[in-house]
Amino acid sequence: MDTHIKGPTYPTVSPNEGAIVSQRGFQVLFTDTTTKNLIIIDASANKPVLVEITPIVETVFNAGTTNLLAVGNTTTQAAYLGLGDINPTVTGVQPSKKFLLRAKTTITAIYAPTGTTATTGHATILVAAT
Repeated sequence: MDTHIKGPTYPTVSPNEGAIVSQRGFQVLFTDTTTKNLIIIDASANKPVLVEITPIVETVFNAGTTNLLAVGNTTTQAAYLGLGDINPTVTGVQPSKKFLLRAKTTITAIYAPTGTTATTGHATILVAAT
């Protein structure tokens, strides 16, 4: 098991050069309206970790005005994926983004709706580290 990614186990791929070392999935629901810590990436300047984040909307989020699903860190809620990156009103796999982390980082997620309160919404955030 690798030491760069810590959190509950999800599908893990055997390490190969250039392949995904670890991949985990985390649920974000329409009730997750405060920042939710997903995983800690144990990166450093000497051991940077390439992270790919892929959102998958399982059930649409249905707040009345705005449905913002964001993935960030403890400093910035939408540091990695935010408005324009994830469309929580459409089901399916959304475009992923890759980031090189050079410091220990806690990846977070939040659902920030406006307008009428949402009654549905479920996404899986896949985090892969190499």
